Amino acid sequence: MDGLRAIYYKDIDVHTEIETHIFEETLRRFNEATAMGLAESIDPEVITDRFLYELRTNNAVFSAFRTHRMQNDIAAQLIDRETGQLKSFDKWMRDIKGMTDHYCLQWLKTEYDTAIIRAHQAADWKHFLEEQDVFPNVRWMPTTSLQPDPLHEHYWTKKLTLPVNHPFWQEHRPGDRWNCKCTLQQTDEPVNAEALEGYTPPLPMPGLDNNPAKDGKLFSDTHPYYTEAYPGAEEATKKLLEEKTYTFVAHTVEEAEKFVTDYIAERVDFPFKKSQLESASKALSLLKERMDYYGLSKFSTLRTPQKKAALAAFEDFDNSFRISPKLFGDLTKIFENEQKFLKKYGYPYSTSHTSVDDILRSVIDHELGHAIKFRHPEWGGRIIRANSVDKDNTKILGYYSDTNLDEYFAEVIAAYWGPLYKDMSKVEIDLVEDLFKEAGFKMKPLKL
Repeated sequence: MDGLRAIYYKDIDVHTEIETHIFEETLRRFNEATAMGLAESIDPEVITDRFLYELRTNNAVFSAFRTHRMQNDIAAQLIDRETGQLKSFDKWMRDIKGMTDHYCLQWLKTEYDTAIIRAHQAADWKHFLEEQDVFPNVRWMPTTSLQPDPLHEHYWTKKLTLPVNHPFWQEHRPGDRWNCKCTLQQTDEPVNAEALEGYTPPLPMPGLDNNPAKDGKLFSDTHPYYTEAYPGAEEATKKLLEEKTYTFVAHTVEEAEKFVTDYIAERVDFPFKKSQLESASKALSLLKERMDYYGLSKFSTLRTPQKKAALAAFEDFDNSFRISPKLFGDLTKIFENEQKFLKKYGYPYSTSHTSVDDILRSVIDHELGHAIKFRHPEWGGRIIRANSVDKDNTKILGYYSDTNLDEYFAEVIAAYWGPLYKDMSKVEIDLVEDLFKEAGFKMKPLKL
């Protein structure tokens, strides 16, 4: 009801925003369905945090597009066509009952049940891949539905059996039709490709033509919520999801390295240690979040800094991002040394952080400041002018900002997102925001 009131009283712009009450409840239901489906899987070991991260993130995207479609459908009924006036709330509620029943009851139930099935099947498919050396083939099994889909009946009556890596499975699987309750069973029995001879497989339903085990999407990009979305849906979804954090956690070095090559850098040359994976995951998640915000493409390599004392570095000569394993340990000593510098010289070595807990954030923001400036060399003259106007502000920005203009800009970026934002001068704030607007960055602060 809160969501409907927000739409009626125009607390949100239905074209450019997502109503959060409806979105959160929708997302909760799909995440619940995902958990139920995964709980039924035959091998819990294949359900990694990375896989959960992908499923939940894509559930959020789907839920946002779904909410945007719903809110625009019902908002279109606000005005009485005969009088041109806004309907009363009660009349509007009566007029949209059919729509809300479809979105919140019939359609949601079908989507919820299908999400359970596809999450279950995605986990099973990952298990099939793990076991294909022992059981190389997969057989299409009969449906458990009381009303079998006749378009799938051919597969189980003919005992279709194909290798796990057969191209047929890329386009056709149980779950490619709504409420499909067919299953697959791994086997070492012989292939039975003859079952497809002279038969034209039915096309998957829109939104169900992908393999969730591979892309982490319970519903694909061909779903009508995407293909028939109202204008503004994509931007509204991006805006909403920028306010949310979905944290990746690696349990193995291989998972950490794959996350890097998927999102951070083309190559990994970094000594991940199993004992530091939790801290490393936090750093990688934050780095990806910031890169997405700034629209930065992947770096060439993730490696350690050339200077042993450095906590991180961006090297423009090879477009590499470098981070020290020291950032994944106890940072208390680093902070204490900087406090000694503050007491000795009267101003901080770096303004990027004011606490141990904020060191990781500040180091990443600082180095990405270098990457941003490298990609926008035309900003150099404006940075010089800002620095010359505001020289006295180095006591706030820190000693490091006074060593050269590149460090000045990197410290300005780090300060802008940090706790000392309130102490920055108007010159620095205007500099950052003017440049960000020019580059097309979003101006809403990221979660720290």
